[in-house]
Amino acid sequence: MLTPAQKHFQQVMARRAGLETGEETLVERT
Repeated sequence: MLTPAQKHFQQVMARRAGLETGEETLVERT
């Protein structure tokens, strides 16, 4: 089982990996 902190960390890393591959995930915020 993952703790909420670990889940959040994985989501952040997944987002970063997505940005590195050219996936625009954070653009929705701006």
